[in-house]
Amino acid sequence: MTEPAVVIDASTRVKRARAKRALYPRGTWFVIRDARAAQVVWYALDQWDLDAELADLDDGLQLGEAINLECYRADVLKAWDPENRRSREAPAVVLDGTEVVGIVPGRTKAVIPGVYRDWMPALRDVDAALLPSEAFFAWPSVTAPSAALPGEGIVLTIVLSQQEQATVLIRVPLSPGEKELDLDIDIAAIGFDAPAGWQHTLRVCAEQRLHSISVPLRVRDDARLGLALVHVAFLSGGMVCGNTTCTIAIGPGDSAPACGESSPCVLPGIDEEPADLVVRIKKADGDSSTGRYVWSMTSTRAAIDRRPFSIDLGDDARTFARSLMHDVVDSDGSALLEPVLNAIGKEIAAHVPPEFWKALRAVAGVAPEGRPPSVLLYSAEEFVPWELAFMDEPLFDGPPHLAAQAIVGRWLHSQSGVVPARPPSTISPQDVAVLSPDYQTRSRPRLERALAEASYMVETHGAIEVNATEDEVRRLLDAELARSDGSPAEIGVVHFAGHAAADPTRPGSAGLFLVNGKRLSPRVFAASMLGRRFGPLLFINACEAGMPQRLLDDNAGFAGTSLRGGFRGFIAPLWIVADTSAGEVARRFYDATLGDVPQPVGGVLRDIRRSANANRDATLLSYVYYGHPHLFLRPGAKGVM
Repeated sequence: MTEPAVVIDASTRVKRARAKRALYPRGTWFVIRDARAAQVVWYALDQWDLDAELADLDDGLQLGEAINLECYRADVLKAWDPENRRSREAPAVVLDGTEVVGIVPGRTKAVIPGVYRDWMPALRDVDAALLPSEAFFAWPSVTAPSAALPGEGIVLTIVLSQQEQATVLIRVPLSPGEKELDLDIDIAAIGFDAPAGWQHTLRVCAEQRLHSISVPLRVRDDARLGLALVHVAFLSGGMVCGNTTCTIAIGPGDSAPACGESSPCVLPGIDEEPADLVVRIKKADGDSSTGRYVWSMTSTRAAIDRRPFSIDLGDDARTFARSLMHDVVDSDGSALLEPVLNAIGKEIAAHVPPEFWKALRAVAGVAPEGRPPSVLLYSAEEFVPWELAFMDEPLFDGPPHLAAQAIVGRWLHSQSGVVPARPPSTISPQDVAVLSPDYQTRSRPRLERALAEASYMVETHGAIEVNATEDEVRRLLDAELARSDGSPAEIGVVHFAGHAAADPTRPGSAGLFLVNGKRLSPRVFAASMLGRRFGPLLFINACEAGMPQRLLDDNAGFAGTSLRGGFRGFIAPLWIVADTSAGEVARRFYDATLGDVPQPVGGVLRDIRRSANANRDATLLSYVYYGHPHLFLRPGAKGVM
């Protein structure tokens, strides 16, 4: 299969190459073109190799001088027969004349004198049957006047180009033989009217190099002066496959075009089921110090109100998150738990646009096979647990909270290009790794139920037990675990049952605690081979591990760091949980998701939450889930340890 690749000339300076690399997500292939000799030579590096090569180089050097490119020499193909994909050993650059069409990844480990390279396939064997053979890909850009006055009309120009741009690649699969598809374009901006509508459709063709659409906007007469962000989302099959933004100053200024940033799409499987309702919560003005956000919605199931709505959360969302942690724990197990949770839910619901509840009810009426509606929350605001929002008119029996009524997953709304725009709907690697420290320190009491939880996973689901020491955790992060028969493990789920702590008002304080009582920072999950190679689900069954933090204007909790590190999903409780109840949650979760008839992660978590009020147990409502609402874990053979 031909994969898209980014072309860099061998004469490019290291500083510029680093800047170019930063624009693209993990897994991207890079082709270096060397035309210094009489014949052009092509070299292929995956993102990890390029990062390693650029790490310690002088900014002023040219790539061709600084890197031993012969280690990465690629074959050249004029045409590609998919039947031969498995037999190719080294990567091959596919050319259309002199233009790079893409790259065919190699599949073998090559030992080159002085250098060891592991050519990792872009698509694993287990995924091949689920993925289309072709894809439409393009670099998005959006331009508009850099400034506009209240009452003034402007034109937003949205471009998709197959010529490489300084943005992040969007990629959408095509069925065999298909060359064209419709991309839905969803625009959201506070302070503007859209005379021609907020939603548009752009017909794109894989064989056409450039696509564009112009959309008129008008600055509202009562628009707030200052910077405003115009958000543009690209959707395919109802799911977001890329984003781009444009900043416009409302007020006096020049009329030079303003360009924005974009985030990428991950290639999904052909049979992916989209969420019934997709919600995007984005910054209204790009200022992280304010609580102004834009709320917008899309759906392929039902006709809903797709206008952008303004919400204001003030500047104390972190304090709110901490206060609800304490209030819930103080009332846990008592008759006061339900009214406390309902009060918290109503505070959250007061900031939800009323149109959301109408949209949720609309999609619930047409959800397939009578299942509950599914909701995917793309949120640039991580501290408000929207999953607890109170429903005055619940859809079903059980707690009247959003995530107990609907199948809910959330995802980071990232503009950096590090986190894919579309959460994956399957996890292919087969093995489960479980860590449960047997604490022997005074500060960390022994968790008998957590140890039993780990034993159950080993005995029932064939999990590989990992001792929670620094050395063994490093082996896990380096993807070096082995099964009982000595074969390399392919980790699809990492489960931790033990002690943890986090405080949203103290950035950098989050941590898991190893067997010796030492703290394990969330940062270890941000740059691991485990995440890059296997993209597992991370389930931290430990107190407060799901509570977010923020550093350098980004999500610094376990959710943010693990998703930026390539993990495909994350689950953890927001507050202190009961050891016994947490263990039962884990058993119910894995029995359902890894059983003989696997159930999707989002649906299983909804079922767990629905039993919360009857048991007066706050643990069951504590779990936050980042991932596709219909994510499936595909279990492997049992019996590995």
